[in-house]
Amino acid sequence: INDKSTESTEIEGTPLPWTKKMPGQINVIKQFGNYVYIGGTNTFYPDDRDWSWYADAYLAKYDLNGNLVWETTFKHLTDNAKYTDWVSDIAISPSGDNLYVTGTVDYLSDEKAESGDYAGVYKFLKGNSFVAKFDISGDRPRQKWLNIVSDIPNNLSFGEKIAVDASENAYVLSKIEFDVGYLSNPNWTCSVTSYDKNGNSRWVYRWNLVETM
Repeated sequence: INDKSTESTEIEGTPLPWTKKMPGQINVIKQFGNYVYIGGTNTFYPDDRDWSWYADAYLAKYDLNGNLVWETTFKHLTDNAKYTDWVSDIAISPSGDNLYVTGTVDYLSDEKAESGDYAGVYKFLKGNSFVAKFDISGDRPRQKWLNIVSDIPNNLSFGEKIAVDASENAYVLSKIEFDVGYLSNPNWTCSVTSYDKNGNSRWVYRWNLVETM
């Protein structure tokens, strides 16, 4: 875990009565009932923007007094590829026993961009959004499943938002970048993908491509 950290100070714009140092970059803080859930990644990118890190997704649970209940990291694979995993959003099942998250895994190449806004940064091979389910009914979270939401060659897909209905069907909003390049503007679209409580894909809806000027 990198020694840099992020201060957790707000829940969706509402100040917390306490501040904690986290072991990485925090992307989402949400309160469900008497607990606060935090998601992000356990490693900061270094100051020189050398993104050759093996960063795992990070989750933590605190009570309303700021006491840590549990924290955990997870990832989508175990090979030696360059990658970063992070959590972008969190949802809780109506029963309160299951936690659903979405986020992104980026695969990085061994080549760096030579010019443009990302000059000197390792190029993306591809990026995939993911959805995962955790049983949080016990003292520790237990991962039940993890699915890659979209796997589109030469494009990036970012898991942005997640919601869960009364039947524990999950709905994942992903942002998709087409024609990824380092010298020109990309094109964007988005999709919503639904999964049942067992992780089976139900349907996907993708909006038309939006070209940037």
